[in-house]
Amino acid sequence: MNETIFCKYCEQEIYPEIYEVSEGPHYAKFVCPNCHRFLGWCPKPKQAKKKHTKFKASKLDIDYCELCGRKSTQLGKHETLEVHHKMPLEEGGLDEESNILVLCTACHRLVHWVRLYLNKHLNNDDNGRHQGGNFAQPVTASDNEGTK
Repeated sequence: MNETIFCKYCEQEIYPEIYEVSEGPHYAKFVCPNCHRFLGWCPKPKQAKKKHTKFKASKLDIDYCELCGRKSTQLGKHETLEVHHKMPLEEGGLDEESNILVLCTACHRLVHWVRLYLNKHLNNDDNGRHQGGNFAQPVTASDNEGTK
């Protein structure tokens, strides 16, 4: 950050230090270089503009969530039908109807949460058991020996 801010703890005008965070939903945190206290969350740096789809849920002749089956008339007050790319555009997915699902807001959030959870679980397991492996592989009794 190129701007100075006021630290309410040590009462100094400072340039905050930025520490990236590996856990949780935040990118990084601001910390006072003098008193080393947390000052707030740092927004992600601006990245290249994301690719957008030419599809809209309302124009695909699908009036229900393809995951939970609720029709648009059954959705909650702040829910809508949204377009979801099975293979994200940022990862080389195509903006074609065959790569699209129509999901309600709740299911769309769930799909993204599960994808993040599984990627984290598969790549960062404490024991390294699942790194690069199949997450659906059954656990056997021998896998648990020595963990007590």
